[in-house]
Amino acid sequence: MKASKAKQNPSRPPRLPSVLPIKVDLPSRAFDTICQKVRDLLADGSLKPGDKLPAERQLAEQFGVGRSALREALRTLEAAGILTLKKGAHGGAFIRQGDPSRVTQVI
Repeated sequence: MKASKAKQNPSRPPRLPSVLPIKVDLPSRAFDTICQKVRDLLADGSLKPGDKLPAERQLAEQFGVGRSALREALRTLEAAGILTLKKGAHGGAFIRQGDPSRVTQVI
């Protein structure tokens, strides 16, 4: 009786096929959803440059996510030049004025 290949070399993992079936409609991560929602609100005029977003805790509740996912989204939007994050008593997340030169920096 012949032993299987896996039994011959137990330390070697089984080979995977060279092409894996990949699901095209992968669910987006929470921070991606938040970023897209903010962009949608900007596009439809609900948010305008200079507007201040609600407090972090309130935004997390509205989106139904944890504060870490919200913070990641805010940092992503800041890196994209959409938000300005300010610290302190009068801080928060503010919508930035559009800047065409910022687009080339992000790219």
